[in-house]
Amino acid sequence: MATAQQAQDAIAAKLEATLPSGTTPTRMATDLSTDLQPVPAGKTRYQLKAWAGPRSEVGDSNLIYRPVLDILMRVHYHLGAGEAERTWTSGSMHSALEAILDPGWWLTISEVFYLDSFPGLEETDVSRVGRVITFQLRARVTVDPNA
Repeated sequence: MATAQQAQDAIAAKLEATLPSGTTPTRMATDLSTDLQPVPAGKTRYQLKAWAGPRSEVGDSNLIYRPVLDILMRVHYHLGAGEAERTWTSGSMHSALEAILDPGWWLTISEVFYLDSFPGLEETDVSRVGRVITFQLRARVTVDPNA
């Protein structure tokens, strides 16, 4: 029986497989603060904050209630020595975003039963501080307890 924690772990594994492998995508030690762990040059680090939302009603002849996860995913990339910002933002970042923003990406995760809200990304969700470029997106998924 899949739990919210198992769903979060499955999403993290899928994210690591989606981000550019040459940048060694790794989950940061904390999902709440970037101050505790710097991002090495040329590397990708991510944070996956997930919290339980209100239960989802899946109705047919009988109502079934399933756990819901609200997710905030943050991906940080530290530009390598001499690397231009546009190399990342026009290349690898777009490839990763195209995949993650596709509802099908989420629905191939066995612990995800339903995508309650399409992944969202606003202009302010992409930023740069020093040599670190960050993007973040939000989604809400219903967990499949039968996975």
